[in-house]
Formats: sequence, structure tokens, C-alpha cells
Amino acid sequence: MKYNDNSVDDYTINQLIDTFLDGIYEGYNFDLRNDQILRNDLYNHLRTSMSMMELHLENKNPLLNTIKANYPLPFEIAKTILKQSSSSLSFPEDDIGYIALHIGAAIERCFSGSIKKKSIYLVCGSGQATSRMLEARLQNVFGRKLSIVKKLSLIDYLNLTEDDFKEIDCVISTVPLEQTYVPTITVDFSLNQQDIETVSRLITSIDQNKSDKIKKFFDSSLFIHKKKATSKKALLDELNSMLLKEGIVDEHYIDSVYKREELSNTNMNEVFALPHPLDVIAKKTKVAVAILDEPLLWHNEETVRIIFLLAIKRGDSLNMEHLYDVFIELVNNPKFQQEIMHSNTYTSFIASLIQHVQ
Repeated sequence: MKYNDNSVDDYTINQLIDTFLDGIYEGYNFDLRNDQILRNDLYNHLRTSMSMMELHLENKNPLLNTIKANYPLPFEIAKTILKQSSSSLSFPEDDIGYIALHIGAAIERCFSGSIKKKSIYLVCGSGQATSRMLEARLQNVFGRKLSIVKKLSLIDYLNLTEDDFKEIDCVISTVPLEQTYVPTITVDFSLNQQDIETVSRLITSIDQNKSDKIKKFFDSSLFIHKKKATSKKALLDELNSMLLKEGIVDEHYIDSVYKREELSNTNMNEVFALPHPLDVIAKKTKVAVAILDEPLLWHNEETVRIIFLLAIKRGDSLNMEHLYDVFIELVNNPKFQQEIMHSNTYTSFIASLIQHVQ
């Protein structure tokens, strides 16, 4: 069955895109409004998607579960802002998933323009073919963030001295390396999804000590461990009071959090919730944390035990990349979730974060 996408006019689509990108800036502090690549991608997707909706056709997304698991924040941004931006249209999650990929890519471009490329040695133990394959994969995925200074065989690598690493940020190798002078990771030559996540974490941890990076957002005065909470509202009010006491937010903050909760659920999985306001209105970027021994009813029949109440300061979008690493790890790593749920003190909580977010 063919459809005529001329039924959706350009003005309507561009107006929706303007509203959508304004909403991302106001709600999440990412200024993607001048990203022409994103605008073109959104235009092409929305034109097709809105035409299919008019004809009651489905646009199935076979990658939806993967997108929700690996890109939870872009997905949450797309879902929330689309709901705000268009009262007359209801986008299914299949569409939201595709849009989330465009948002995630735009955020990567946003960061990559201000981050110096990392200089790396690439070590391969299986010959030229695998070296070329891995090099191509790294360039394709991390071309804006990594500069491959030299490709080395294992023997070549073992002959290097400490002086050879003065201008090198890290080493990526297909074989385990015992002798290291800089941060080093081992990956498969095919660079699978797990490897990509490992490389991403390595890149974001190079420039600053991971302990300082984590502690910047999490304070002992903003951490509570409780047996249980009487209700979602009671817990949010308690976390808000902590933020207020520390001068991080004002009295309008909690109202914006409740308005956001009315739009859609903020639980990222079966244990972790990330409530936050509709607007970027905090005086500092901080996270108020609650760890519960007993599950708390959060949305419909869904419960959580780890709650991060997020406060973002306008202009801190670059810092948010480090925070998102924490959130993504908490969504995807069951062992990390268990350790956090068993963190009875701030000290053990921070130790777990530092251990897992590298």
C-alpha cells in the first residue's frame, strides 16, 4: 500500500521541529537548535511517520528494546518533549525510538566539537586484516573522539619504552597487555556493542580523575538510605527538602518535578527511577539520592528502589555527559544495580559508583 506524504505540509513539520528542539533546550539544557543534520533527519522521519499515522499504518521498530536499554536518556528526552510539543499527535514508542537515535547522535556531535581527540595506540595480535577491521570500526564509531597515532603488532608494542607514551592518552588492544603506561582496554576486532560501551567509558574518564568526576554531582548531604518510603510524593518531597536546604534549588523546583511526572513515567527499569523537572532551573547540577530496602510503587504497578532526583543548572550541558555515563551504567548493569541497592552509607555508594563508572 502506498501513501502520499504530501498530505503533511512542510510548515507543520518545521513548526513541530522548532517546538521540539526548543523544548529540549528548556528542559534538558542541550542546545541542538542549530544542528542542521538533526533538523534534516527529524524532518525526513517526521514527514514519513506523520503520513503513516494519517493512514493508520504502523512503523515497527525492531531496535526498540535495544534503543531503550542502551540510550535511555535520549529516549526519555524524545518521549517527554514530543508529548509536550504536540498535543494533537500521539507518537508510538516505535517512532520515539527512531527519534531518540537522532537525538543521541546530535548530543554526541554537540560534545565532540568541544572535546579534544584522544591519541591512541592500536595493538592487534592477529595480523593486518584484523587491524584494518578494528581501525575502520573505531573510525566509524569514534572518529570525532579518537586519533589513531600508530597501529602496532604485539612485538612492536612490547619494544616501546615509557617515553613513547608521553603524547598517548590510551591503548586499545585485541590482546591482553601486561605492560601498560596509560589506560588500556582489550576489545574484539569486530568492536561489538559491549566494546563500544567500554571505549566510550574510557574516553570520558581520561581527562579527569573518576573519583572527582563522580563526587562533583553526589554529596553526602543529598544521600539517604531508608527501609521504605510511605509514597512516591513523600519521598520526592523529602529529596526536594534536601536540595532546598543546600541552596541548590528554589521553591518552584518541586512543582516542575510533579508536572514532569504527570507527562510520563520516569522509571528507567524495574529498580531505577530518574525524576527531574520540566525546566532547567537549578542553581547547581546535583543529584539527590534515595536507596530503599523495600520497593516503592512508582508508576502503575511498577516499583523502584533506587531514586535519583536530578537538578540541572543552565549551562552545564557538557558536565551532563559524565552524569549520563552513570545513568546508562545503572540501567544496563545488574551487578551495579545490586551493589547500589545494598549501599547503606554514602561512602559505600560513592565507592560503588567509582568502581563501575570508568
